[in-house]
Amino acid sequence: MMTTAEADKDDCQKPSRREMRRRAMLDAANALFLEKGYGATSLTDIVKHSGGSLATLYELFGGKEGLFRSIVEEGCAEFFSFLNDMDAGQPSHDILRVVAQRFIEGVLADDGAFLRLVISEAGQFPEIGMAFYSAGPANAIRIIGNYLAGQSGRGTFEIDDTEAAADTFISMLLYDLQMRLLCRIPGKPTRRQIEKHVDHVVDTFLKLYAPSSHSTGPRQAPKAPGGSRKSRDVK
Repeated sequence: MMTTAEADKDDCQKPSRREMRRRAMLDAANALFLEKGYGATSLTDIVKHSGGSLATLYELFGGKEGLFRSIVEEGCAEFFSFLNDMDAGQPSHDILRVVAQRFIEGVLADDGAFLRLVISEAGQFPEIGMAFYSAGPANAIRIIGNYLAGQSGRGTFEIDDTEAAADTFISMLLYDLQMRLLCRIPGKPTRRQIEKHVDHVVDTFLKLYAPSSHSTGPRQAPKAPGGSRKSRDVK
């Protein structure tokens, strides 16, 4: 039989009605955005599917843009949480391999549906492109760049611009895969193909930035596909 203390603890762990309503609205909005598109989805549609009221939705999110931003920021925060467990003492090859594997799994999880949504509607609604880029790609570059900066300080790498190097790593890893998803090229890569690609990218990156006794200084990152690298700061 559950004691009073255990019951109180169990109650504390349960989400409140407000949090459950908030989650229902986020889930409904995410599903409708993917099904109908951001522009074609109304707040009335979302409330109809999630329950609650427009007043509650505005109170929680401020409107449709706030809903989208919350979906992106919370989804990215959950996905990137594993990066907080990177152990600076572990071999860089092992760390980068885990990061690469998880990134590919994340991209393949929805077959690129959310990325296609952002690209298709960011022209008309630039705020969703900004929200996605800030919480997703720019955040990934910043987190990995911080890891590379720490490793460079330990002598593991020779890198002049660690965020540019992080950009290079992610571009090598995901560029072709994302292009295939965006162009709806049929067929997913097999596990063996993914492992081979991850090994190639990690080995290439380690060779590119390996410290050299004859080095005259940190190395600069090569340009990412598509030309010169632009600032990742989003105002």
